[in-house]
Amino acid sequence: MKKRQRELLIHMLDNSSFVPVKVYADRFHISEKSIRRDIEELNELLMDYQAEIVKKAGTGIILDIDAENRVKLGVFLDRLSNSDIGREPFAKVVERKQDLLLNVLLRAPELFSIASLSEEYFISKSSIHTDVLSLEEDLRNYQLSMIKNSSGTFVQGNEIQIRRALLNELHAFIRHYGIDEIINGDVIVSEFVQREIEELFKKKYLDVINEILKGIHNDGVIDQKLSLQEQQWLRLGILIQLYRIERFGMINESRNDRVALFAESEVFHKVLGFMKDTLDSALTIEEMSFLNWLLSSVNLNAASNVNLEEVSEKFTDDFIDAFSAITGLSLRSKEAFCLSIRQHIFFMLSRVASNQKFKNPILDKMRTEYRAMEKVCRIICWILCQKHGLALINDDEISYLMVYIQSELIDYESTIETAVLFDEKNSLRNLFKVQLHKRFHNLHITFMDHYSDDVKGRYDLILSTIMTDDMADTCVAIQPILGEHEYDLIDAMITKIISDKKNYYLELVRILNDLHDISVHVEAMDRRGSLSQTDDVMMEIEGGSNIRYEYVFQREAGNSCLILLDEKGAIACIEFLMNNWDYMLFSSKLIYLLENCPSNIITKFEKHVAEEWKQRYE
Repeated sequence: MKKRQRELLIHMLDNSSFVPVKVYADRFHISEKSIRRDIEELNELLMDYQAEIVKKAGTGIILDIDAENRVKLGVFLDRLSNSDIGREPFAKVVERKQDLLLNVLLRAPELFSIASLSEEYFISKSSIHTDVLSLEEDLRNYQLSMIKNSSGTFVQGNEIQIRRALLNELHAFIRHYGIDEIINGDVIVSEFVQREIEELFKKKYLDVINEILKGIHNDGVIDQKLSLQEQQWLRLGILIQLYRIERFGMINESRNDRVALFAESEVFHKVLGFMKDTLDSALTIEEMSFLNWLLSSVNLNAASNVNLEEVSEKFTDDFIDAFSAITGLSLRSKEAFCLSIRQHIFFMLSRVASNQKFKNPILDKMRTEYRAMEKVCRIICWILCQKHGLALINDDEISYLMVYIQSELIDYESTIETAVLFDEKNSLRNLFKVQLHKRFHNLHITFMDHYSDDVKGRYDLILSTIMTDDMADTCVAIQPILGEHEYDLIDAMITKIISDKKNYYLELVRILNDLHDISVHVEAMDRRGSLSQTDDVMMEIEGGSNIRYEYVFQREAGNSCLILLDEKGAIACIEFLMNNWDYMLFSSKLIYLLENCPSNIITKFEKHVAEEWKQRYE
């Protein structure tokens, strides 16, 4: 906006009637044509205030604006008039949007209101609402989204993606306008953005970081000096990490039962020591992984030769799709879950790329309790590491991923209506309920004093300390204090109930037909098949029911699924010999189904395999 245009608006705000164009032209010593050109440019700006300079032939011009926006426009013009700088911010929509994007990212994931932003930017609610909507495409580039509800608006996404967006956008913003100019007020930005940038760039932090960077150059810690841009990037990344931790806490701060083993560079330990002293606390494994990623981005730490951000996104997309196809759980519809898994996988791949390891005592127990889920995660991760050329992920990492997923999926498990026939004291009922819920999260429990046909028809599962001859076949005899024997009985019955609901047998039959339909050679054999001698990679998994699973990637051969039967006709081994990673992922649904269904379903399926798939190829 030109100075003349600003003064023209100020004069028009003071006039409530039409004024001839010639009057304004004489006042500013310009032609009437110049005034008309100014009006065209100003009307674009005035759209933000739901205002317009109206022209009336033979009468003149007038500013058409309501009372509320008249006040906002006046405040905006006063702010510009009091500024000594040559550049007048927010005169263009694109400049305001840059500031607004930083504004919502610095707040994320806190709520904000359109009304408060309207007052902050001195424009109408409708204009700021339009600006906020226009940010959604920018946020999608970082797997973030704008959520609006009755309480307000907020940016939804995992912490790593918010930091990544802040780092990229703030780095570009500062390079364009200059950090000193922003902090000193030489460039006008919104009050919130200026205040938070000043908070982020604390001098005491900057001095230490600069000393570390200076030291690694002077002491010859690195072979090649960082460029100024690389130094700015790293400095800003460390400051953003500190800023986010101080404001919102560490990632996975509550998970303090894990021990990390790091073999990192001298630079890493210098920066880590500074952050520990600053925060007066040790960093979580995820925070150390984020720091490692920052250093790796400017080649100051051990890192793989792949673009971790890019590969992590592809890996996560493949993982979610494969997991959904194998388990039958439609994860794409669960946005919060997908965002959480994306963050977890990024840190997992970062740790693996840097040869970091951690140990959690609970993992061994969880592997046993959720063996089918753990096998699915292991298979998917192994195949995707091969597909994307990544280092293999260790067992503890895979188990940790499995536990993370399982904890997220608890809310999505189907509820099993459970009647408990309990003839003990009420105090024991409470203890019994706590014991049961610790082990089985998806049981909806109702206590009863006696058994009836109504109970038999209404409930999926019946647990009883009182046994009679006419009990339903879904009834389990239990003791008032549950032990491992009772847990095993209940677990077996739940598996049967879920199996009946899901019809595992039809699913097993269908997966073989589906593999055949996509040109996978499916065959059952009585003898041990000979694996190809030109195999590139191989993985073996010992499953339940004495079934072994073998994976072979053979580049030149076709795609085969071989089912090997023992002398009794039971499945001894299933071999996946394929040249297509996606086919391998899809075929792994066989393992998930076999690991989850009860033994009688496996026996029935083995009979089907012997009758159908041996005959087809004899």
